[in-house]
Amino acid sequence: FTDPYHSVTQALAVSTANSDLTFDDFVNGDLIIGTQNGTTNAIFAEEVVGRDRVQIYDDFNAAILALINGDVDGVMIDDTSADAFAESYAGEVVVGIRGLPAGDDLGFAVQPGDELVDALNAGLAAIKADGTLEALVAKWFSEPMDE
Repeated sequence: FTDPYHSVTQALAVSTANSDLTFDDFVNGDLIIGTQNGTTNAIFAEEVVGRDRVQIYDDFNAAILALINGDVDGVMIDDTSADAFAESYAGEVVVGIRGLPAGDDLGFAVQPGDELVDALNAGLAAIKADGTLEALVAKWFSEPMDE
């Protein structure tokens, strides 16, 4: 991978009717979390509440629809994606809990040992230095990456 160009944090999307739920409600209660199979979100959800209270879906669209239908109490998802779903389903879904203690740095995937990584990292450094990356992050993501 290249150097990171953005960092995401985990969030819990909840129904608008349950916007007052807290992280402790999920950890200490019997609430069910939906998430997408094969993601760091699924790993974190299972670490937090145990496998028996995590409902796995093929994609986040299905998890969000399960939330809207009342099949799960929250959806563990990256904050940027949560914002997009909250916008798409305004009035039904909100990002109830942000900044959960897990997240990921995003970078470009390259073959191990590929010399292209040096060129990509140089390009990333240049757009970080001139402010282009910050402008792109502000346009396309929730929050800029912390240095």
